[in-house]
Amino acid sequence: MEIIHKAGSILYLLLAWSLYFINGILFYRLFTRFVTVKSKWIWKLLLCSVFVLSSGMVIWVGDHNLILTFLCYLPACLWCTKGSRYGRLAVIFTFFCMEMSVCALIDTYISFVHWEFYNSLTRICRTVVYAVIYMLLKNKLPEKEVILSERFWKIVFGLTVMPLCSMLSVVSLTDDTFFGTIESSVVKNLGIAVLPFTFLTSFVILAAVVAFANYEKLARSQQLYEMRESYYQNLKQQETSIRGLRHDMRNHLATIQTLLSGGNTKQALYHLNELLDSTALQGCRRFCPNETANAVLQSKADLIIRQGMEYDFRVEIPEKISVSDIDLCSLIGNALDNAIRAAVSAEDHRIIVRCRCDKGLLMLKVVNAFVGELDKDLRTTKADKEHHGMGLFRMREIAEQYGGYLETNITENCFELITCLPIYNFSGKI
Repeated sequence: MEIIHKAGSILYLLLAWSLYFINGILFYRLFTRFVTVKSKWIWKLLLCSVFVLSSGMVIWVGDHNLILTFLCYLPACLWCTKGSRYGRLAVIFTFFCMEMSVCALIDTYISFVHWEFYNSLTRICRTVVYAVIYMLLKNKLPEKEVILSERFWKIVFGLTVMPLCSMLSVVSLTDDTFFGTIESSVVKNLGIAVLPFTFLTSFVILAAVVAFANYEKLARSQQLYEMRESYYQNLKQQETSIRGLRHDMRNHLATIQTLLSGGNTKQALYHLNELLDSTALQGCRRFCPNETANAVLQSKADLIIRQGMEYDFRVEIPEKISVSDIDLCSLIGNALDNAIRAAVSAEDHRIIVRCRCDKGLLMLKVVNAFVGELDKDLRTTKADKEHHGMGLFRMREIAEQYGGYLETNITENCFELITCLPIYNFSGKI
């Protein structure tokens, strides 16, 4: 009988830890749709372990386990992830509220079951609920990690504070010292009112994050569309000018011939210079075979000229690469926007861009002058702050998304941005 009892205990522990492991995997897969985990396997294992252990915590309304769990949960998740600080905190708070509200509801309100069945039932119920959550969310979330700007992450972070504080207050602050003055049923009624609200709020916040991400993706697509439209309109206008010039070329040449025959060399040269300055002969600026890069570069080149500055672009990007059009637009566009904002008030108005694809890498370098001093966070100490802060975070996200990197160098009022991304064409690495 003792052997059977020990075997039953071992089997029970194996079953319990199997359920915890399933819970951890489910939450890990959902969590990583919103936050980037550090590349080394140790961080991924640690993060998965956090979800495994937290899903097995016993959380009662009226004890301090929730606070202790949160104090371990928060730093561990922060250590294992990278990216926006506000974004990571917002996602951590949201998943903590979702996971712990389920634990508190099940552990507190299934207490009517006999103790022999209580532990097994609560563990099974948790896994069932977590599996339902996973099934509901997995098809609603984008396949790739959600990308959101710092501005929206701050909004989401603010929204997550209220449900987190509500849950911590109800579960942890209503401890045993209150039971002398407040009936236990009152505390339980408070929990049954707040915990479902916390659980549902977590879903709403995740839906808001996805909605914000879709909105920003649409905005970036619209920006790219407008740049392409402007580029193609310029091409169309150039084609019309060439047709008109071709139609009038015989007349122009005849006029020049007549002027030269009459010895009016000065007038002939003047007419010839006007002809050479024609936009039809200047041709449309084409920086590289890639149409997306061309559209962005032409748009920014026009802006640089309107600002009274100069540009020096040497770009070699093939027609098709593995970097998406939207990301390529954001990468080049944000780099040039930052450079234009900084160089417009500097003495040297020239903006230099060097970009090429070689040996499986997309390498981009943007150099410009600036006025003032930049701190370590790349915020100038002058009144016109954020010369290079705007868009730089998004560029770094894109670089990390493709497994690349972004570096900045500052020397004697000269700002240099370098980013490098692994790329592929459709037949393999280039």
